[in-house]
Amino acid sequence: MTNRLEGNWAQVTGASSGFGAETARQFAGMGVNLLLGARREDRLAKVAAECAERGAASVHVHKLDVTCTESVNGFSDWAKSTAGRVDVLVNNAGGGTPPKPTLKTTVKEFEGNFRFNVTSAFVCSQLAIPRMVETAGEGSIINISSVAGKEPCSQFAAYGVAKSSCLLYTSDAAD
Repeated sequence: MTNRLEGNWAQVTGASSGFGAETARQFAGMGVNLLLGARREDRLAKVAAECAERGAASVHVHKLDVTCTESVNGFSDWAKSTAGRVDVLVNNAGGGTPPKPTLKTTVKEFEGNFRFNVTSAFVCSQLAIPRMVETAGEGSIINISSVAGKEPCSQFAAYGVAKSSCLLYTSDAAD
């Protein structure tokens, strides 16, 4: 089977643990150049070392807080100066508040879940798409969501609505 990703550049947000770290490891095994971002730099460095061992064409790391637009802009500028291009964007960074009843969820928590899980994917995508089109004429964006965005989950109103919105945004952006 042909490896179409070898030598491509992939940006992965939330790459210091979980799905983001494993996505980076899998891409590394395919010879992808990696641009990894996350808040926890110590964990990010460990994932980067693992990716280098697994055969990544190159691995570059940068601190990234997707809830802060300035941080996302800085990450995007860094990625442009480091790689000059992006072929794949994985919007993995996200999370939520601990489970709690809807009536005990504050507006701040609700808005925070939305920013962390939806606005971040929107902003990262808006910055990556022009670069994808300019350098390769195309690209791929993968937005990581959750079953909580497809099925009602008791005590996850803020997180579930955010993940559902992420799924809808993904469909809308693809059109």
